[in-house]
Amino acid sequence: MNETDVKQMFATAVATPAPDRLDIDAAVHSGRRRRRVRVGATLGAALGVVVLAGAIVVTALPQRDTSPVVPATPTTGPVTSAAQLTGRWIADSIDGQDVTAFRDLGGNAIVATFGGTALPTSWEATGECSPVSGDFTVTPGGQFHAVANVGVVVFCPEVTRVQTYSLRAFTAATAAELTAAAGTEPATLTLLDGAHRMLARFHAYDKTAAQLCDAALGAGSVVSAGPITTAAQVRSTSGGPAPGTTQPATDAFPGFPYSSAAAYCWTGGNGTYTSYGVVEAGPSVKLATISGLTSPPSGPPTIR
Repeated sequence: MNETDVKQMFATAVATPAPDRLDIDAAVHSGRRRRRVRVGATLGAALGVVVLAGAIVVTALPQRDTSPVVPATPTTGPVTSAAQLTGRWIADSIDGQDVTAFRDLGGNAIVATFGGTALPTSWEATGECSPVSGDFTVTPGGQFHAVANVGVVVFCPEVTRVQTYSLRAFTAATAAELTAAAGTEPATLTLLDGAHRMLARFHAYDKTAAQLCDAALGAGSVVSAGPITTAAQVRSTSGGPAPGTTQPATDAFPGFPYSSAAAYCWTGGNGTYTSYGVVEAGPSVKLATISGLTSPPSGPPTIR
C-alpha cells in the first residue's frame, strides 16, 4: 500500500463512521444502579460492624447476680452490749484445750448461756455436777467483766477440771469478740484476757426459743418465746408470797441434764396468759397463769 492508498482509507473512515452502538440512557441507568449497589454494600458493611460491636458489648456485660451476698471472710468486732451475747453458746476451746469432744455427766457438751434468767446480764456455764454462773457487764467501749457466784457451785472431787476452766474463762476475761455467721458457718464468740489472748471460744447454738416452744407446745399456740435458757434455770423458777416459796418446776424434765437447752414460752390471749418451761426434745412444764394483762408477756414468769 502506497501513500495515496493510506490517505484514501482515512478519508473514507471519516466520511462514513462505524455505527454507534452506545445507548446513553442505558449507560446512565446502569451507572446509577451500580452506584446504588456500592452504596448499599458499604452501608450494609457499616451496619454489620455496628451490630457485631453491639453483640460484643452485650456479651461482655456480666449477668446480674441476684443471689444473697455472703461475706467471703466473716466480720469480727467487739461486744459492746449485753444483748449481743443473749442466747446459748457451745464451747470449742477453753484455756487452749479443745473441748469439742467433752461431755458432762449428763452427756452434754460444755455450753454457756447469757441472759437465760429474768436478769439479761446473767451467765451460766457447764460444770460436771452443777453449773457455774454469775453476772456480767459490757461497756460501749468493749470491756467485759464477769463475776461468778462461786458459793452455789457444787464441785465433784474427782472431776473439777471443767468448773475450773469455765470459771477462769469468764472471770479472767476483759473483752469479748463476735464473729458474724458466714455461709454455713455459725457465729462465734471469743473471750479474751487483758493481753488479748484467747481464753475460750464458742459457736452459736443452732435453734431459737421459738423453735423449742413450737416443738413442745405446738406451732401456732405460742404468743411469746424466749429467752433460751437451761433445764436448771427452769427448774429453779420460783416465786410466791415470799421469794422461793413456790417452785412449780423443781422436778421438771426427769432424765434431762441440768445443762439441756430449754426456753420460756407463753400461750393464751384476751388478757390471760400461761407460762411454760420447755426442754429440747422433751416435755413442757406449766409455771404460772396470769390474768389482767394488756399484752403478751415474755421471759420467766413472776410467780405470786
